[in-house]
This record gives sequence, structure tokens and C-alpha cells, in this order.
Amino acid sequence: MEAHPRTGLCLRLGETAAYAPAKVLGGHARPYGGPNLWSSEDLAWDAAPWLHLTWAEPVTLSEIVVVLDADVQEDLINLHHHRTPFEALPTLLADYVLETRTAGTDWTPVAEVKDNHHRTQRHVLPTPIEATDLRLTACRTHGNSRAHVVSIRAYRS
Repeated sequence: MEAHPRTGLCLRLGETAAYAPAKVLGGHARPYGGPNLWSSEDLAWDAAPWLHLTWAEPVTLSEIVVVLDADVQEDLINLHHHRTPFEALPTLLADYVLETRTAGTDWTPVAEVKDNHHRTQRHVLPTPIEATDLRLTACRTHGNSRAHVVSIRAYRS
């Protein structure tokens, strides 16, 4: 049997909440007690999957922190003469957009990230924004067929 690094055997045996959107709110930044990340459907089926956080009352946001899947289980032996076959981990989200809105208004972009190579992205807003909704739209990965987000943290002023 041939080994396929960074790919796993996937069988759909029924509905599961293992990679549900609510996983980005769990507080764990590592796979502890099961997966702690959201996984989109295959990007071939949905090229721009999104996560949506909502609050009943407007909140004033000053910073948004996005933690992405840098495949913390990958054995990275890239010191000196050993190199990985890729420059960025395929599971890492390369491009995404963050948007906010207040109930009944249009979405307003607050951050657009292109060619990301970091696991954690901090978006300090130049001026605090009042919002009832926050949306992250995944645009591209570094090769994975699904978008993964470990955590979204929105900090109030």
C-alpha cells in the first residue's frame, strides 16, 4: 500500500459535527480531544466558502485574530539539506477576506489577506468598528482541497 503524506483516508458514514463552523469558537488552537477546526466543503464545489459570527447586539471590535491550519502534525525536517516539497503548508489558507456589518447594512471589508504564510494573523483595526456580524471568506489555500480555519477571535474595545 502506497503512503500519501498529508492526506488521510476519508469515509463519509453519515452526518458529523467534527469540522462544524462552531469549532472555531472552542478555544483550542491544537487538535486536542478531536479536531478543533472548521473545514469547508471541497473548494471545487464551493470556491468561496465562508464563516459567519453574529452578535444579538452591536459590539465594538478593535482586533480580529485568525488562527489557520498549519498542519501542526506535519514532520518538518527542513533544516540545512532537508527540504519539504512545498514552500507553504498545503493546509494553510493563502487568501481570505474579513468583513463586518451592522444588522441591515451591507458587508464592509476590514482586511484582505493575499499569499499568507503564517498560522496566526492579527488584524488590529485602525479605528474600532461597531458590528453585529463578522464574516471570513476563504479564497484560496496553498494546495489543500478544503479551506481550514482553527479559530476566529474578535476582541472588543
